[in-house]
Amino acid sequence: MEILKNFKEYSTDLTESGMTFNGIQTNRIKRENIQPTIDAVLLKIAKFGFRKSDVTPLGSTGKKTDSGDIDLGIHIDPLMRSTEAQTTSEALKKLQTYLIGIYHDVKMLFGNQLSMPVPVYLPDGKLEGNFCQLDMM
Repeated sequence: MEILKNFKEYSTDLTESGMTFNGIQTNRIKRENIQPTIDAVLLKIAKFGFRKSDVTPLGSTGKKTDSGDIDLGIHIDPLMRSTEAQTTSEALKKLQTYLIGIYHDVKMLFGNQLSMPVPVYLPDGKLEGNFCQLDMM
């Protein structure tokens, strides 16, 4: 029963698009805008030593005409080295603190997933005008 209780506690956080982060409404993202949006996020986290090869879209991200969110796998080694953290949890907390300064509302889910609203970018590098949910894990 404890597992079910924990699931119910966290299940409200398991939404795709439509989630609100401190008043920022997230929306679905078109497939052609996913990579430009990931590239923009990558520029923000480059100070932690991340390169394009250190991030990978996961799940159904980019496989349909649009997605409810962007699930992004991150290679933890650059983060561990740059933050000099002793644990993954400590490294992610440092990344979360940094990202809050950019995206304002970054939630830590299940201790190993960061969820945040990010502006959607078009293939030409311009802002689309909406936000989507991005989950890093």
